[in-house]
Amino acid sequence: MFWKKSDYLAIREVTMSYSVPASLLQKIKIPKVVFSVTGQNLGYLSDKMLHLPERTGNQNGAYIIPTQLIFGLDITL
Repeated sequence: MFWKKSDYLAIREVTMSYSVPASLLQKIKIPKVVFSVTGQNLGYLSDKMLHLPERTGNQNGAYIIPTQLIFGLDITL
């Protein structure tokens, strides 16, 4: 009675990083530089795109899960 099919894929956290090639860093005498970006709570893949698939019932007053982007820079001296 209270069961409802709700197949979905939640994209919770994705991180991408890029290491600057050492040949470019030799000129400024830094051994290692890594740029990164992390996305949290990016969305859902579901056939019910208008509603949050993790919640049931009335969603008019539901709080959304905030999407966050975090940028990083790692410099090794």
